[in-house]
Amino acid sequence: MGRCCFYAVGTLSLLLLVTSVTLLVARVFQKAVDETIEKNIVLRNGSETFDSWKKPPLPVYSQFYFFNVTNPAEILRGEIPRLEEVGPYTYREIRSKEDIQFGDNGTTVSATSNKAYVFLRDQSVGDPKVDSIRTLNIPAVTAMEWAQQHFLRVIIQALLKAYQQEFFVTRTVDDLLWGYKDEILSLIHTFRPSISPYFGLYYGVT
Repeated sequence: MGRCCFYAVGTLSLLLLVTSVTLLVARVFQKAVDETIEKNIVLRNGSETFDSWKKPPLPVYSQFYFFNVTNPAEILRGEIPRLEEVGPYTYREIRSKEDIQFGDNGTTVSATSNKAYVFLRDQSVGDPKVDSIRTLNIPAVTAMEWAQQHFLRVIIQALLKAYQQEFFVTRTVDDLLWGYKDEILSLIHTFRPSISPYFGLYYGVT
């Protein structure tokens, strides 16, 4: 009886010891996992995640293609447009964050995102500052739409008539992407300062 009791107590003690060791190992392992997650996921100044978030290490590329209008006169007579694809013009995006501020509670962060584009000649079909594209005169078409519903319609109609804006314009790739000062928009800007005198598909992005 005493021997059986001894074995029972011994077995129980061994089980408790194994359980305690298992719990201890699990707790240590969980702590290591939590520290690893916190180190690599939480945006803490000096961590790898923070550095990658502030300035992404992986390169990001943007390629732009344009359709050059080859028969503008025929289009105005109602014929089908003939378009020539021109591209790519490849740029590398340089992204970064500045003015980083952490909230008092430590759970929020704010920053200003900056983006710049660097032209890659070896991955492009030509020079964007030299190559010209004939395309739709988007500022003029937009002004025509405003003339139908905008309170400045009388002024806009007069400007369009006076300056004889055409439906198609020829501009460099650089102008079409990053912006150029448009004649009609500049005149409208005189009466409505909130309207920018510049037009570009990516104007104001950088």
